[in-house]
Amino acid sequence: MVYRYPAGNPLHPEALKEKQRALRDGFSTPPTLRAHRSLSWLRRAEAEQEEQDVRFILLWIGFNAAYAGDVEASASSSAPEGERGLFQSFFSTLVKFDGRHRVYDAVRERFTQDIRLLLDNLYVYHPFWQHQRGVSGYEDWEQELERGRLAFNHALREHDLTLT
Repeated sequence: MVYRYPAGNPLHPEALKEKQRALRDGFSTPPTLRAHRSLSWLRRAEAEQEEQDVRFILLWIGFNAAYAGDVEASASSSAPEGERGLFQSFFSTLVKFDGRHRVYDAVRERFTQDIRLLLDNLYVYHPFWQHQRGVSGYEDWEQELERGRLAFNHALREHDLTLT
């Protein structure tokens, strides 16, 4: 099997699994189980060499397994409700503990162009479609989209990865 990261690299799926095994006894069951599930999906995605769509779906499931905490904990949380709230809470925690700014560096170095492409594509912008359907309250979708672009550029300059 060909992995994205070579053996010995701390991001190699087997190295991540070894680290999870070494640390799991220090955590309660829900985060330990989420890490185990997430790594299982990551390892499965790494094994997928042919179908990039399948690989993406496997990675997405693994990512969701990492941040989608148990229902009771998310219900008692102060995070906004729903999937977006869970993701925001998870991502904010990652950024808070990222003293070496690896998350910011990854966004800036690897994903800035992809994010800009999404921000420039009105067809993936929900308010655009709401306006097209004639739903009231979305007449200013173009200004909101532009505010989003400006907010992203400002956040990137300020090293701010909070997703509010």
